[in-house]
Amino acid sequence: MQQKPDTKSMVCSAVVCFFMFFTILSYIHCCITDVPISLFPHEAFVERSKQSLLEASFYTSGRPFTTKLLFKLWGSRPDHIVIGQQIFLIVSWLLLSVSLGSLTGWTVLRLISVCVLPLSVLWWNIFGWTFVMLSEAVSFAFFALWFASLIFFIRTPSRLTVLLQVIIAFFFSFTRDNVPFALVIYTILLVFFLRIGCQRFYQKHRSLLTTLILAVFVIFSLQSWSIQKGQRHQFCLVNVILQRILPHNDYTQWFIERGMPSDGDILSRRGTWASSDDNLLYRDPRYARFMHWVSTKGPFVYGLFLLTHLRYTFSPLTSQLAVMFSYNLDHYTLQPPPLLGLRILQMLLPMTSLPAAVVLTCFAVFLFVRFGRIEGAAIAALFIMVFFNALLIYHADAMEVPRHSIMNMIMLEWCTWACFLVIADTLYQISRHFEYHKTDAFAV
Repeated sequence: MQQKPDTKSMVCSAVVCFFMFFTILSYIHCCITDVPISLFPHEAFVERSKQSLLEASFYTSGRPFTTKLLFKLWGSRPDHIVIGQQIFLIVSWLLLSVSLGSLTGWTVLRLISVCVLPLSVLWWNIFGWTFVMLSEAVSFAFFALWFASLIFFIRTPSRLTVLLQVIIAFFFSFTRDNVPFALVIYTILLVFFLRIGCQRFYQKHRSLLTTLILAVFVIFSLQSWSIQKGQRHQFCLVNVILQRILPHNDYTQWFIERGMPSDGDILSRRGTWASSDDNLLYRDPRYARFMHWVSTKGPFVYGLFLLTHLRYTFSPLTSQLAVMFSYNLDHYTLQPPPLLGLRILQMLLPMTSLPAAVVLTCFAVFLFVRFGRIEGAAIAALFIMVFFNALLIYHADAMEVPRHSIMNMIMLEWCTWACFLVIADTLYQISRHFEYHKTDAFAV
């Protein structure tokens, strides 16, 4: 029951998107620009974007390079960056809406997808981050592009769509350090599901799927090297140890037995942060051995700890879901302007919930198994990836989990909508099938 793309409908969707783009931009220009909105005063990415592209540190410093690269293209000026982020986000949202619309042959649903979904970009949980000089808005945009390219690949597998998927995955991976881990898990799950549930598709496009897996692992390796080179894991891991390990004597002893230095008065720092006392841990030579261990052996030991303490690892799924799927962090984006359109979206979104996403994903899996809807496998893999990403972020940094986790709710929202489109389209195709046979029977 796999539906082929309708070229005529896709062209129509593209035209509608063209008008939607200018409609949203006009709304922003006429309304939002007339309301003063303060920028979040965070200059780290802006200042780093002023580095030369020829310097190796641009790609291996304390921040992944994709956001810095775009900030540089936008002139490294906050006022230009805001406009650049808004246009980039709108375009990516429109492309994702078109790709989701291709999941259904039902014209009404396709028009709803193309006309209504792009408006969700104005939800302050998404759009508000365009006024923040951090990586969230760029991450949202690249997620939308990645998801859109994935759907296009599933619908029309070819060298071109694989190349598009790999290029977008590369830049998406360098928006946040957790992304490559999530993409590796997703790609493995997707290929595994296709291997066991859709042999025909797997055998026909085996070389493309192999290329996709190899490319994702290459990206993962490059990102891991960049993390190590820029010591980006150090700050996060120190926060985890100080906040979650040292307050528990049994956990602390486990780490000490595996080489963590306990001298230099480090145990007295439990409950503090890596940035406490004006970054004392980085300046005081008493903590040099501990910081060196964190940089070299710390990640492996912490990973081993998570694998051998499964109750600790999975307990956040029952006790920290609100944090892992947080949104509306208006202490970053500040309060949204008092505009009717934004207020309506604030009331309507998010439209999904964890139970709803679970139920719809189970239906998508059923459609994959029963009717061969490959999109069901892609959605199931995405749903699992969302929870893996939520756990990864929670355990990767004890400091800013809500901000780092804000992508999870957005991914869940799009995953739910994709599920709904696939289910509705399958029911539509079944009804048309029965109607055709019924008409044929009367004709006989």
